[in-house]
Amino acid sequence: MLKKMKSIEKHMKSIQGLGGQKSVAFKDLCMFPNVHLPPGFKTPKFDKYDGHGDPIAYLKRYCNKLRDRNTLSNIRKKPNESFREYAIKWREQAARVKPPLDEQELVDIFVEAQDPNYFHHLTSAMGRPFHTTIKMGEMVESDLKIGRIVSQVAIKATT
Repeated sequence: MLKKMKSIEKHMKSIQGLGGQKSVAFKDLCMFPNVHLPPGFKTPKFDKYDGHGDPIAYLKRYCNKLRDRNTLSNIRKKPNESFREYAIKWREQAARVKPPLDEQELVDIFVEAQDPNYFHHLTSAMGRPFHTTIKMGEMVESDLKIGRIVSQVAIKATT
């Protein structure tokens, strides 16, 4: 009789969408937490839960669509966008990372994601606010355009 009751209870939980899942913590819901996505990967749009189906399965799908710290390193500046446009786009993506980044971690990951033309000059931005890092990047961009800073690509081409 007890076995039958447990079986019925398990079946009811399954119907209710609780299928034995006890935790809704991010680490328990994310199926692939350490996967590195290729550069330029576009995150799919999120569908809102409509109250039908398994809510735990929905939460798992949702968590698997969230950005993590590693994917931020793969967001690169496109040749046709300004540094400010790129930084704002990057910051918007960083705001989606769960758990959220603190200001210092935000700047560190942003600087480490830069190509050599910017990275070398922005390492001094570590420990400063993100808006200061953007201003420094814009100065580097301007100096690259007028030739005050020589592009790393040009240096490698001559050696």
